[in-house]
Order: sequence, then C-alpha cells, then structure tokens
Amino acid sequence: MNSESVRDIVVRLSHESLVLAAAAAALQAKRTGIPLKPPLGGTVQQALAAAGLADLSSLSDAEAENTMHEIVITLMQATRLASAPAGRPEWDYADPDLLMHQGDTSALFPMVLKNNVLRLMDDLDTRLAQPGACFLDVGVGVGSLALAMHRLWPNLTIVGLDPYQPSLDIAARRIAEAGLDGSILLRKQRVQDIDDEQAFDLAWFSGPFLTDDQVPGALTALLRGLRPGGWVLFGTLNPGPSALSSAAADLRTVLWGGDPRSPDGCATSLITAGFDKVQSVPVPASALGALLIAQRPR
Repeated sequence: MNSESVRDIVVRLSHESLVLAAAAAALQAKRTGIPLKPPLGGTVQQALAAAGLADLSSLSDAEAENTMHEIVITLMQATRLASAPAGRPEWDYADPDLLMHQGDTSALFPMVLKNNVLRLMDDLDTRLAQPGACFLDVGVGVGSLALAMHRLWPNLTIVGLDPYQPSLDIAARRIAEAGLDGSILLRKQRVQDIDDEQAFDLAWFSGPFLTDDQVPGALTALLRGLRPGGWVLFGTLNPGPSALSSAAADLRTVLWGGDPRSPDGCATSLITAGFDKVQSVPVPASALGALLIAQRPR
C-alpha cells in the first residue's frame, strides 16, 4: 500500500470519528433538551445527514442515552490509546466522567433482561421478586447496573464487587443518595476471591475485563456462590459480521484489561466450569455486546 492510499484511509476514518462525536453531541442535546447553539448545531446536523444519521428520533430516550454513553466511552478510550500506547492496558482510569459513561452503558440492560432474556431462564423472574433474592454484580463499577436492577426488583439484595476504588467511591455516593445502603452492598474484591456459597440467585459477569488465566477461577467461584438453579449472565463483546467489527471487539477487550475471546470460547469456559443449560442469547449483528446464560445445576 502506497502512502497516498494510507492517507486516504486515515482521512476517511478521521472524518468518521468526528461524525461519531457529532452523533454523541446530538444525542446529549436530545437527552437534556438543550439544543446545540449555532453555528455548531447546523454543522452537526449537516455532518449527521451526510453520514445517514439525520433523524435520530427513532431512538427512545433510554436508547439515545445508552448510545451516547457508548460513543463517548469509545472516543475517550481511543484518545488514551493514541496518546499512551505503551504496555498492556489495565482498567485504571481515574477520570470520573469516563467511569460514569462506562457504567451508564449498562443502565438499560435490566429492562432488556426482563423483557427479552428471563423467558429463557426458567422461574428466575419469580425468584428475583421474592424476599431474600440476591443478585451478584461482578464489576459493579459506579453502580449503574445495580441501581437499575433494584428499580425493577425492589426486593433484591445486591452485592457489588469491584477491585477498583475510584469506581467504588462513586458507586457508594450514588447508592447513599438513593437511600439504598442497606440493599446494595459493596465489596472491594475480585470475583475469584469470594468465598460465598449458595448465596445468589443471579450473577452478572463481564468477561472482557478479565484475562484468560483469571476466568476459570472466577467461574468456579461463581458456580459455588450461586444457589442451586441460579443463573449467571456472561457478558462479552460481539465479534459482529465483519473482520473490522471482530478486530474492533478484540481491541476494545484489550483496552478494558482482558483477553479477546469469542462467544463460543465463553460457552466452553462455562461448560468446563460445570454450568448447565449454556446458551447464547440472540443479539443484533450490530450490537457491541454479546450475552451467554448458564445455570448452576439444581
């Protein structure tokens, strides 16, 4: 490839990254109700129209917010990669805005779980509504998923694990502000280090934050910690339909501190750990995330 061809591709991708930022700005304006001032508003709309995104009204408020968070976290992590590429990345981000954007990408998931996934998981919906039900949030971050789960299932006791103190500090503040200190319990702990036995009805496990050598111990601890018939939600990244989407998923995983793995590889890990009823949940080809579910044998 000659230098002119390289330059052509770089310029095209540069244009597309700027349009992506414009989409985030437009979605933020939609979320807040505060329009972009001229001349910015007009040029943002012009850029979106050129990219085929002139009309974002089909997105619900929740979908618009989630999409905005996905764009912002991608651009913030891309900036870090471009400016400081040396060494193996770790999840050590201190910027509270980045942590909030990352966490809030999960806020929509409990509704997706309730509407689209629980029908695949026996009587779990009923179990979650009962007093004494317990949910384990592995990688609780800033608490967005835990808070959203509690809104849908107010009887839930939630245990949130995270080894990263800056995220836990934000989560603790948000949980206190919501008056849920007694319902959402935070631990500075890695999942592979828990010693709970038959304590949880459901666990969320985000695979992209763990390396291959950490996953077996984590899944063993989860299996032990779940009650008989309890379920794990294994979140990973969707390789998508193309070589570009697959490579981007692998890169995103490494930026999050984990090792790339396919959904099929995740399924193999779950089966090896002793889980039952392992299956992938169908997602759109364009979805960033993929989801597997598995049950502790009764």
